Amino acid sequence: MAMNLVAGWSLLSALLVLGVQGEVPAGELSEIQNKTIQLVMEKFHQRDLSNGYRMTSVVKAVEELYVAGLFVNVEFLVKQTSCHKHHWTKPECQPTKNAKTYNCFGCFKFEHESHTVFSHVEECVLPRHLNQVNHRPISRGLLSSVNNGGDIRSLGNIETEASAPPAGSI
Repeated sequence: MAMNLVAGWSLLSALLVLGVQGEVPAGELSEIQNKTIQLVMEKFHQRDLSNGYRMTSVVKAVEELYVAGLFVNVEFLVKQTSCHKHHWTKPECQPTKNAKTYNCFGCFKFEHESHTVFSHVEECVLPRHLNQVNHRPISRGLLSSVNNGGDIRSLGNIETEASAPPAGSI
């Protein structure tokens, strides 16, 4: 009986995973996926930046229901605009020619009904730093930490352009 219950929950969990990879049209994102992107963008604009950045494309958006709430994982690109960072939400703030681009990642665990954040991790890195820090395995480890209830807010050593770790240090 217990084995059937475990198998049933596993099947139910697998059916409740909502995931999309590739270029994801912004209009197809759920409310909670949009909230996750908004939270990552707000944190990103707290950095020592002078210009605002605008999301230009969503690479991945995954939403998974679990016993205590909802797990959301997003990956997207942001580009520099000509607007000041305090005005990044204005519609007229569009990416500039030769804009600096960041790859942003957000993993959030939300409470059911209220969508209160239980745990999260977010980071935005320059594309050239992705290979230097072997980002994909780090990202999986952070996802695991968020999924286990950890509260990691950022990876300070790879967040900014000037703070890339020396080659081979990770």
